[in-house]
Amino acid sequence: MADKGTHSHLGPISFAAMLVLAPALSTYGVFEARAALSLPASTFVPLPAEHDKAATHGMKTLVILLDGLRSDVAHALPNLNAIAARGAETEIEIVPPTISSPQYVAFLTGVAPADSGVRSNSGLYRIALDNVALRVQQEHAGITLEIGDDVDWWKTMFGPSFNEALLVKPAELLTTAKTKLRSIEFGLVHLCAVDNAGHEHGASGPEYAAAAHEVDEATLVLAQTWGWPNVNLVVISDHGHRPKGGHGSDDPDVRFTRMIVSGGMAKRAATAMGARSIDVAPTLAALLGVSAPAQAQGRSLNELLDVDDGQKNALAQSDSARLARIEPSLQHGRALAAKRERREQILRGAVLTIALAIVASLNWKRRIAVAGPFALGFLHLALTVATYGASFGALSFAAARLSTLLVRDVALFSFGWTIVLGVATYRHWTRAKREQLLAAATCASLGAGVLACASFVCAGVSSSRFTFSPAWVAAAPLVSFASYAAFAAGALALVVGREGVRAWREKTRLSSTSQVTPHP
Repeated sequence: MADKGTHSHLGPISFAAMLVLAPALSTYGVFEARAALSLPASTFVPLPAEHDKAATHGMKTLVILLDGLRSDVAHALPNLNAIAARGAETEIEIVPPTISSPQYVAFLTGVAPADSGVRSNSGLYRIALDNVALRVQQEHAGITLEIGDDVDWWKTMFGPSFNEALLVKPAELLTTAKTKLRSIEFGLVHLCAVDNAGHEHGASGPEYAAAAHEVDEATLVLAQTWGWPNVNLVVISDHGHRPKGGHGSDDPDVRFTRMIVSGGMAKRAATAMGARSIDVAPTLAALLGVSAPAQAQGRSLNELLDVDDGQKNALAQSDSARLARIEPSLQHGRALAAKRERREQILRGAVLTIALAIVASLNWKRRIAVAGPFALGFLHLALTVATYGASFGALSFAAARLSTLLVRDVALFSFGWTIVLGVATYRHWTRAKREQLLAAATCASLGAGVLACASFVCAGVSSSRFTFSPAWVAAAPLVSFASYAAFAAGALALVVGREGVRAWREKTRLSSTSQVTPHP
C-alpha cells in the first residue's frame, strides 16, 4: 500500500515541477532577458593605457544626437540638408545590437557592443573605457557638457567625463543650450522626440514625421547657437525605426543612419565608404585635436575632414598602431568571457538534462505514450511562432514597438493556442485517468518548452552572456520564456478546469441521487 500511495503522488509532483516551477523561472527570464545581454565589464583585460599624440590641431565640436531617426527621413529634412550642404556626410552602419545605450558607448569610446559589454538599456553602470570627452578634459583641460531631454544614461555611464550632464524638459532644452554652450570645448545634445514617437506610433505615421521636423528645426537653432559654420558640428542618429516602430534587430531600416560633419574642419561634398558607429569616436577626436580613445576599434573617417595629406597619414598610422596595440588585450578578454560562458552553459545543460531525465522516468512509470503529448506541445510552439511571424514579422527585438508589446503578443498567442489545442483534444483527455492526464500535460510541456529549454542552456536567465547575435538569437530568451510561461498557465487552467468540471459533475450526480425518493 505504501508503494501505491507514493506512486499516486508522482504525477502531481511531476506536473508541478514542469508547469509551476519552470514557468516561474521563465517569467523571471522574461524580465531579465534584455539586461542579461550585457556583460558586467568590458572584454578589455587589462585596459591599455597608451595614447597616441593628436594628429590634428582641431577645434571645438558639438554633437547633436537625433535619437531613433531613420536615414530616409533624415534625408528629407530641410535644415539637415542645409547643414550637410556646408560640409560632408556619410551613411554609418550601426554595429549590432541597434539599441541606444550600446551605441552611445560606441560613439564616445569607439568600442563595439560585443566588447564594451553594454548591449542593452537595462542595468547600466559606469564604463571603464577611455572616451572622447575624457580626452578633451585630460589633454586640453577643456570643458565638456551633455544635455538631454529624456534620459540621464550618459551621466550614469560616463560620469565625470562630462563636467556637466543635464537632464531638462524638452521645452527648456534650447534655452538651457543657449546658456551652457558658450564656454565649452565639447558638447553633446541628445534629442529623443523622434525615438519616442517611433515607439509610440511607428515610423510610418504622421507623429514620427512631425517629431522629425521638430528636431530638424531644433538642430538648426542649436547649430547657430553653437557658432556653426565656423566651428565643428556633427549630427548623427543611433538607430532607425521600423515602419511599425521598434529597433534592436539587423534590419536595414534600423541599422543604417545618416551622419553629417559640417562647418569648421569638414570637407565640403565629401563622403566615406564603410563607415561604422565605432568610427565616430576616432573621428570626433580628430575634429577636437585630441588622441583617439585608447581602446577604440574604429578608424578616423579622414575622407570627411578638410586637413592636409600629412595629417591624414598621421591619423591612419595612429589608427593602425592603436588597433595592433589593443588586439592582444582584446583577444585575451574575449577568451576569458567565452570560457566563462561555456562553463555556465555546461552547468545549465547538466541541470536541465537531470530534470528532463527525472520527468521522463516519472512519465515512463505512468506507462504513457510520451510521443503524442510531446508532439502536441511542439505543434503548439510551431503555431505560436508562425502566428506571430505572420502577424508582425520575424521575431526579434524589433518585432514590436516596445519589448512589453512583444512579450504580451507572444504570450497571448501562446495561451490562445494552448486553449485551442486543449479543447480540440478534450474528448481524449477527459477519458484519461488523473495521473495519466498529469503525465501527458508534462510531456506536452516538454514539447512546448523546447525553445525555452534551449534558451536556458545557451543564454541562461539572468547570467550575462558573451555571445548575443544575430538579433533573433539575442531575443530568443525573451520570446521563448514568454511563450512557455503562457503555455504553462493555459495548461494549468485546462487541467484545473477539467478537474473542477469533474468534481462539479460528481457533486451534481450525488445530489441528484440523494434527492431520489426510494420506491416503497
